[in-house]
Parts: sequence; C-alpha cells; structure tokens
Amino acid sequence: MSAFKSFQGCISALVDPSKLQQEIEEAKPQGQVDEVFKKYCDKTPSFRVCFSNMTDAVKPCLAEEEQQSMKTVHNITEQLADFICFKEGDRIALFIAENGPECIQEKQEELQACFNSTIGSVNIGEGNFTANSIPAITFGQKECQQLTELQKCVVKALGGCPSPTSANIIDSLFKFALKATPCKDFIKEEKKGNSAHRFAVSSFVLSALVLKAMF
Repeated sequence: MSAFKSFQGCISALVDPSKLQQEIEEAKPQGQVDEVFKKYCDKTPSFRVCFSNMTDAVKPCLAEEEQQSMKTVHNITEQLADFICFKEGDRIALFIAENGPECIQEKQEELQACFNSTIGSVNIGEGNFTANSIPAITFGQKECQQLTELQKCVVKALGGCPSPTSANIIDSLFKFALKATPCKDFIKEEKKGNSAHRFAVSSFVLSALVLKAMF
C-alpha cells in the first residue's frame, strides 16, 4: 500500500489531471491536442521510473508465480508507452478528439459488468481502484482466455458510442501490448491448430485502468 501511494504521488508530480484536461480543452479549437501530448510524452522516462520504483517495492509482497511475471508486466508498460506516444502522441490525441474519455465514462457500467463477468470483480470507478483490487499477476491459458472474453465484451460496449474510434484504438492498443505477454504463444498454437482452447488476439484490462486513471 505504501508503494502504491508513492506511485500515485510520483505520477501526480508529473501530470495534474485537472490541468491536463484544461490544456486539452484549450487546444481542441486550434486542433493542437497533439502538442499537449507531445509535452507529456517527453516525460515518458520519468513515468517509467515511477512504475519501476513501485514494482521493485511490491515485488517481495508477491507470490512466487507473480514475481516471475513481473518482467512481463514491465514489457507491457513499455509496449503501452510506445503505442500511446507513437509520433509524439498522435493516437491518444485522436482518442481525445473523438470523445474517447466521454465514451468510457458513458459506458462505465457496461465496462464494469464486463470485468465482473470475465476476470472477476475489479471496480474501475473513480476512487475504487486500490492495490487490493488488482487481480493476480499471471499469464496462463486461463488468464489469456479471460482477457479474450473481456476484450470482446468491452469492444462491443465501446462500439455503442457515436464514434467507433474509441473501440478501435483500445483494440489496437492491446493487440500491440499483447505481444509482450505469453498469450502470444497461445495464439500461435491456435493458428497451428494445436491448442485445446481458442484465443483472440487482443485484450483490454490494463488499457481500461490506464485510461480511467488519466481521465
């Protein structure tokens, strides 16, 4: 819990959500949202330090299997950073311009239902996400299948927004991030016809938490 609070403080020192939202609103009329995110993407090395400090601190608290998964977690964060800050934030700027945060807010109840019906009760509402609510950090067949079902449910929910951009960007985001997880091996087996289960390519769980934390 101490590490989680320190992480929150580290992130808050780098980005003030209220100030970020104000900067976005001021930039929208001029079509300069990408410039706002360029400024924050330049802070990516500092964001990585915040995350690394947290994971190093909590590692002794994790089960042995979870400790072995921490390298995968680091790889996922690297993939997320690379995707979000591609061309200095063009993708996230598009997400904002197409009312992505509003879409997530509008569909929050449906997204919560998606979490509950797949990976279990993980409340993504404001103020409800705590260290104790984080699911076990493992990437076996069961977890990959849960992520697949979660992805289908969430993309369907976000697809109900006026613009399809939100669902498309979230889907693409985790097709990209999935490359950093063992789930990609299950997918290869599926393509060869050697897997006992069928796995889709993308997932959503971390993106929902990241985007909800930002907005």
